[in-house]
Amino acid sequence: MTCIKCKGLMLIHYDEYICSSCGNVKHKRHYFRGTSMRRQIEETKNRKEADQKRLQSNMKRRHKRFYTRREEIKDLVKQYGINGTARMLDMPRSSVGLLAKGVQPRKWNRGKFGKEFKLEVALYAIRNKNNYYTAKKFKVSRGSVQNWVREYKRHEGVEWGL
Repeated sequence: MTCIKCKGLMLIHYDEYICSSCGNVKHKRHYFRGTSMRRQIEETKNRKEADQKRLQSNMKRRHKRFYTRREEIKDLVKQYGINGTARMLDMPRSSVGLLAKGVQPRKWNRGKFGKEFKLEVALYAIRNKNNYYTAKKFKVSRGSVQNWVREYKRHEGVEWGL
């Protein structure tokens, strides 16, 4: 099959054709011979539910694998210490230490500024109604101040900063 726009080769990807040259997308037509529209909708719905279940089971498996690995690392740290475990697994010591503490990987990058500081800056900016001078005073970027103010307002100050 060729692309309508550039006459390039169309590749099949699930329920659509994608042009290898320009990226044009054309959806496949589903011909259900002898079936009603209701049946077509039901089959599509069942296919989507099956995909959702498959994704959920994959997430559970990944979650389980992470937690069992973390428990193994905790046991190794008790036995050999952080440095020995890091050498044995060929991992950075900081990662081994964080895993042994029970910190999840997505919390490893904690950011540059603490929550108390962000709260203080957001409150100051709201009080003075000027993000530019607030950023200059606290020596942070104006974009950061704007983001912190927006987050503070979104959460209405409840459990955001601390």
